[in-house]
Amino acid sequence: MPKITQTFPVVALQRLQKTYGVSRKCANVILLKQQEIREDDDYDVMSTLGLLHKWKLDLELVTRFPQILKRPPYALDHHKHILEECGITVGVSSLASYLKVNRSFLFALEAHGAIPAGHDVIGSLCRSVELAPAVEDTVRGSLGSVQSRTLLDVRLAVFQQYLRQRLDCDASDAEAMITKYPRNRHKSLRLTARILQLLEAQGLAAEKIVRNPYLLNTHPDQLEALLENCPTVASTDIREMLRKVPRIAYMPWHNTAQIVRIVEEFGFSEQTVLNGAEVFTLAADTVRERLVLMAEIPELWAMRHNKNFFKMVFSFQRTLNRLSYMRTINMRCLSVHLLSTFYPMFRRYVSTGEDRTGGADLATYLSERLSVPAAEVWRQLRHHPHWRAVPLLTVSQTTEALLGAGFSAAQVRHALHLTLYPERRALEAARDAADAAAVPEEYVLQLALYRLEREGHFSGTGVFAFAADRPAVAVGSGAPAELPVEEGRVPRRSARVEGR
Repeated sequence: MPKITQTFPVVALQRLQKTYGVSRKCANVILLKQQEIREDDDYDVMSTLGLLHKWKLDLELVTRFPQILKRPPYALDHHKHILEECGITVGVSSLASYLKVNRSFLFALEAHGAIPAGHDVIGSLCRSVELAPAVEDTVRGSLGSVQSRTLLDVRLAVFQQYLRQRLDCDASDAEAMITKYPRNRHKSLRLTARILQLLEAQGLAAEKIVRNPYLLNTHPDQLEALLENCPTVASTDIREMLRKVPRIAYMPWHNTAQIVRIVEEFGFSEQTVLNGAEVFTLAADTVRERLVLMAEIPELWAMRHNKNFFKMVFSFQRTLNRLSYMRTINMRCLSVHLLSTFYPMFRRYVSTGEDRTGGADLATYLSERLSVPAAEVWRQLRHHPHWRAVPLLTVSQTTEALLGAGFSAAQVRHALHLTLYPERRALEAARDAADAAAVPEEYVLQLALYRLEREGHFSGTGVFAFAADRPAVAVGSGAPAELPVEEGRVPRRSARVEGR
């Protein structure tokens, strides 16, 4: 028992005593343990305590086994079910020493009275999920002398046979589902049966569950809470999201609910959410922090209308590294594809300038911002010989400036090529055109565009005027900086680049 050297508020102690019926000494231990792990979000002392109280266990034993309060509630629930399935009496002491019990041999557990003498552990486990007698015989044959086996060995033998029968997979797949995800070694058979039934009810085939064995680590209560509290995400059925990104089922439901609120707060479209469903596997605070930071970076925030925007949110550190590198070599034409694609494709673009999605972000932005069909935007932009060479940041700044100056979306739409010019030149030309006599208001921007094009002899090269302020570096002419080192390509002895 930990030595209590700190006093806690009397009110807090009395509340614990009244709520859970514990002594003052036990209440002190609980508050001490809560203070020790307060900064760790993975643990919730009060939730664990409430679970023990719900099971009507002797909470006074917490003073002898305070480590049990650090056990996550869902993990503790699995451990309770496992002990019950093996025929072991559930108590604070047995739960606290769960790992030690699993490493013990069956004859030792019987000798110490943890398991009743002559109790058939294999039969008890098989009956908990109604395994066929033939499967039970297979387990007994594979283990040989059961009494000389550890409880974990016996459990895993039954667990693998259950997975083979339930998911119709071979022995190697069943074994891989446990070895690749060691947490699956401590999953209750009954809770596993429940979660498999729930996953299949959401449309996840057995083959997909085998390919994503981390799903076995999902608690059924957690998935049920997700379906109840988050039935839709941006008007999309949560079941469709689960089929697209199964890992969402593994995340705490309240984390998903927070991300839903963040997505709605920032006003992202349904298609954007669907295309970037991986973002729901991040912590909600991380998603908000990344979106706030991206909103402060003009080059990135201008791409927010792209349906693949969340790919940059998901691979945020990679996006920042690439953006920093592109700024260093003065390459302004960026795209969501370029900043979030695989490393070989990014390297190829930096070397050759090849980006097959070039212009897609620009067309998407104008289509969304001006409420114009994307096909119409593409049709107009293709008449300009250099439109693909204009950065999206330039187009977005000019468009926002024109709309902010009082011009309507229809006026901007009818002079779409004006958005390819730098903001300062476009506004100056618009003001000069507005001051001209006898020019109808709806033709002001068209006149401004005419004057700008006339300066470049209608060659379209006027859009490159921004280059005078910042000399460009020719693509493929030798970059002044090294390509950013990305995760998975770090030299063995160097520090690992921070992940996503």
